[in-house]
Amino acid sequence: MESKMEKPLTKKEAAEYYSIHYKTFEKLVNKFQITYHLCGKRKRFYKSDLDAYLHKNRRIAIDT
Repeated sequence: MESKMEKPLTKKEAAEYYSIHYKTFEKLVNKFQITYHLCGKRKRFYKSDLDAYLHKNRRIAIDT
């Protein structure tokens, strides 16, 4: 969820937050896997949305 105090991130900043290359992040966005908000024509990302994506798609390692 978007917070009034939360600063929106650019694509580059969001990719850095995930510690991945911005092209990899762009692929996730283009597949509609990452939530974004439009500010004019520019896509902006909130950390809370990025955290929600990570939580939803986390995998638990199981010792075998």
